[in-house]
Amino acid sequence: MISVGWHCRARALIKAVILGLIGFQPAIGAATPWDKIVPNTSIDLPDRPKWLSYATADRFPTLRFNQPVQIVFPPEEDHARMFVVEKIGRVVVISNRDEPEPITFLNLGIKVYNYSESGLLSLAFHPNYKDNGRLFIYYVAQEWNGTGWDYFNRLSELSVDPEDPNSALPDSEKIIINQPDKHYDHNGGGMLFGPDGYLYLSIGDEGEFYDILGNGQKLDKNLFAGMIRIDVDKRQGNPLPNPHVASSDHYAIPSDNPYLNLREFQGIELEPDKVRTEFYAIGMRNPWRFSFDPLTGKLYSGDTGDHTREEINEIVLGGNYGWPKREGSLPGPQRHAVHDADHGFVDPVAEYGREDGNDIAGMLVYRGTQFPELDGSILFSDYFGGWLGRAVVAEGQSPEIEWLAWDGHIADIALDPIDGHVLMADMSEGRIKFLTPPPSSNLSDLPPTLADTGAFLDVKNFILHPSWIPYEINVPFWSDHAIKSRWISLPGSSRAMRFKENEAWAFPGGTIFMKHFDLETRRGDPSTKKRLETRFLIYTVLGSYYGITYRWNEAQDNAILVPPEGLKETISIEEDGVDRLQEWNFPSARDCLACHNGGPDFKAAGRFGRYALGFNTAQLNREASFEGEVFNQLHAMDQAGRLNPPLNKSIHQLPRLAAADDEGASLTYRVRSYLASNCEAC
Repeated sequence: MISVGWHCRARALIKAVILGLIGFQPAIGAATPWDKIVPNTSIDLPDRPKWLSYATADRFPTLRFNQPVQIVFPPEEDHARMFVVEKIGRVVVISNRDEPEPITFLNLGIKVYNYSESGLLSLAFHPNYKDNGRLFIYYVAQEWNGTGWDYFNRLSELSVDPEDPNSALPDSEKIIINQPDKHYDHNGGGMLFGPDGYLYLSIGDEGEFYDILGNGQKLDKNLFAGMIRIDVDKRQGNPLPNPHVASSDHYAIPSDNPYLNLREFQGIELEPDKVRTEFYAIGMRNPWRFSFDPLTGKLYSGDTGDHTREEINEIVLGGNYGWPKREGSLPGPQRHAVHDADHGFVDPVAEYGREDGNDIAGMLVYRGTQFPELDGSILFSDYFGGWLGRAVVAEGQSPEIEWLAWDGHIADIALDPIDGHVLMADMSEGRIKFLTPPPSSNLSDLPPTLADTGAFLDVKNFILHPSWIPYEINVPFWSDHAIKSRWISLPGSSRAMRFKENEAWAFPGGTIFMKHFDLETRRGDPSTKKRLETRFLIYTVLGSYYGITYRWNEAQDNAILVPPEGLKETISIEEDGVDRLQEWNFPSARDCLACHNGGPDFKAAGRFGRYALGFNTAQLNREASFEGEVFNQLHAMDQAGRLNPPLNKSIHQLPRLAAADDEGASLTYRVRSYLASNCEAC
């Protein structure tokens, strides 16, 4: 450290003398903090933090799948085969867990519209599959109409090749339901045969926010926003479905489905032959996965929230779960909201808010022996929040949610009938994982205080480790009047960052971001500035992200690690001569990944989520100062060899967000810039 400091001072002195002799003014090529990177080898933030009761591991370390969304086991006596559904339109089969070699079982090719939440979403084998070879798939189909594409939520039946049990016959496809679909999101996608032998399929509200397409409470329109139940065996006594553009005569309606012969709904008269009698339950926004309890037969489904609640519902015959009039146990979006206590809808058996996650996905009622302490729990994943949790639902008791492990982008959870593993499909990484107790020998405790992280040479006087590089952004995220400072620390002096003009950048493993928050306790008076918290976002050498924060103590000489569940503090603020109280939320570890989630691989990172939210071209393309000199940050990174590939455009040709007070930009662009910073990640 002494050597580094001496070189910095000597370099600055020599430079000052030379510039003075030639009368040269500071320019864009002047020395910047990017010219003298110090590796962050002494910063002690672990790659495998110890903070939860369980962990995940790769079930097949040598295999990678292409957007896996479901794990399925056919009803075979030996349960030897495992099927993995890939969103791109393919199903692969693994016959030997010990020496896995995936074989393509089905490839739908161009039939599948694979974009955003669309794609091949689920597979179900007939209960008598061993004898009849019947299987069912649900996907978003695309068809060319001569001038453009039409899209459909399609349920089809296929047959297995009688000569090859590891191959389905694509030409055997029989379309059962073909619902025209206007939007690529909210297709649902759970599909299982129930204990009654009927086929259950969950379907979303067709897309967009706030049920803008008007499907949430409709029984005589289309097959959206609910759970359907159909009879693919057409048992005696079960009627055919009512005529509809989406239906066919390849299935029947169970005679006890709740809406047969319905003539009135919510005070509105209906024509019985127009009712979608396929519905088993309605009022759901986007139920992605569901699970039957093998012991009780009860059906539980997740439902992805709009802005306030992620739901776990017990699905009952004829249940109405309220969307869009309700979102979980709360009133729904303003124009639809029902506030009455006797609203008549079915509330969730468990739920959580956006402070804990974003997008409930995989679901499994666990009945197994490997984790007896979890027996009877509803296991679930939160896709963007990056968490695996369990809900404990018991008669006469308040539901309990416990967070078990940290792993993002889990699309499905399944129980391996052979070895009892709780399996998970990680769509982003293309891996099949399984739940494990945390290997304590491989995990590290997080530093309990800011001083223990090694990020500072002197915490009390706020002297940073020399590896930290300050940066500024064009449009900071609004944080309740907080004053924020930002730094990045790289793992080595020669490691470049992956530059992208309009998308998220990529960083070498071991990169750390730090953001510090101050707050003036008397608005507009810098002398009252108080240190609140210092946050870290760590990109590990293992390729995963996590975030932690440290809360500064009253003495302002150190900060304490915030527990995984987060903290709240009430701060006294004087504003315009009036005292008021401001609540400050220190984020939980879950909160960090609710926003710093990377976004799904199937959406462009430039328009939906990132890990390092502000470290991108449009935010960094601005001037900053260093040792009294002004430079453009992107140019400085490029000149120092920190960008790969190097810049091939001038700075003025690259995207640049505009601050609210930037009168050189149009009002429209300033508003769009504000939204890009404050809203895009959600």
